[in-house]
Amino acid sequence: MPRPWGDSHPWGWLAAVMAAYAIALTLAPWLRGASHLHPAWLHWPMALVWPWLARWSARRLQRQGYRAVEALWAPAAALTGLGLLTLYRLHPLLGLRQTLWAVLSVAAFLLLLASVDLVTALRRFHLWGLALGAALTGLTFLTGVSPSGSGPRLWLRLGVVYFQPAEALKVLFLLFLAAHLAGRLPALNDPARSWRARLVLLAPSALAAGVSAGLPFAQRDWGTALVILGLYGAMLYAATGWRWLPVLGLAGGLLAS
Repeated sequence: MPRPWGDSHPWGWLAAVMAAYAIALTLAPWLRGASHLHPAWLHWPMALVWPWLARWSARRLQRQGYRAVEALWAPAAALTGLGLLTLYRLHPLLGLRQTLWAVLSVAAFLLLLASVDLVTALRRFHLWGLALGAALTGLTFLTGVSPSGSGPRLWLRLGVVYFQPAEALKVLFLLFLAAHLAGRLPALNDPARSWRARLVLLAPSALAAGVSAGLPFAQRDWGTALVILGLYGAMLYAATGWRWLPVLGLAGGLLAS
């Protein structure tokens, strides 16, 4: 039987860090004399299972030929796992609810991997995905609600579930950029092309960035707008290597702040 995180050190570190954090969460209420407030053990099943689930998912990705799994999947799994443990620190019910969503999400992801060529499907429907994310975010202007009953109405309600479309818009925008820029890499990096021709190639992605950031900006969700613009700058830099992009992005972010 293979070890949960195999021979790759990121997964061993993930399991060790999460176990240490879980121990701290168990001992903290006793040390401050508040052990009667919340159960100090409900986080342990997630702390033990999540590293194994993350590593198993990574092995599935590697078998299907996806690259950079250790570089990208391991940090994402670590941030998710530590975030889940922190929610247990706030309140056990918050942790249990978010753990359920995380496990269901990983299960749905693995089912997608088993049933379709995920990269081909995302590339084929990248424009439709972005349009759907923008449409749902725009719908909050008309039917948006706030779970707290006050404040910005950034959520849509589906029965007892509240859904914030701007969070999905971030991911859909990122997928759109990946598919859009992948087909333009040779032209963008062709030194024989003028800067004007290269900028023309970027016009559709700039329009998509403007719409995707403009919707949350109009709702005063400025943090989401800045994240989307930051993603746009980071993806352009990854695609082109233009050294002035990080400087421009930092200056723009400071000005917007």
